[in-house]
Amino acid sequence: MKRLILVAAVAGLFVVLISFFTGDAKACRYCADPQVCINSELLNVVPSAQADTFVLVPSGAAVDFNIADCGGTGQALQPSHVLTGGNKIVVTVLTLPNASVTTSYGAASRTKSSPLGIDVFTFHP
Repeated sequence: MKRLILVAAVAGLFVVLISFFTGDAKACRYCADPQVCINSELLNVVPSAQADTFVLVPSGAAVDFNIADCGGTGQALQPSHVLTGGNKIVVTVLTLPNASVTTSYGAASRTKSSPLGIDVFTFHP
């Protein structure tokens, strides 16, 4: 489990570095409370400080950026921040050290605060 978290954190950092160097104009840099629909369930990320969010969804999962379709009311996560692969939903949030992040998917909700500012959440679709 620790290895999976480490791999997800490294993958998140890799994606962030790529987005910095490629200058993706469509990327939602530091979205406030980003949301996305995965398999008709709302994934909601609520950081207490400025944050950048990346999501890894299982191959074959239905991803919908029109968040109203699954009850979302906030800002949709940009497609450039969503990758596919694996069999779990892995959410990587890069924020300020010790900032709390609450992530919910369907009925499950978790809150974390990392001294490094890298919070990784795992959900089963």
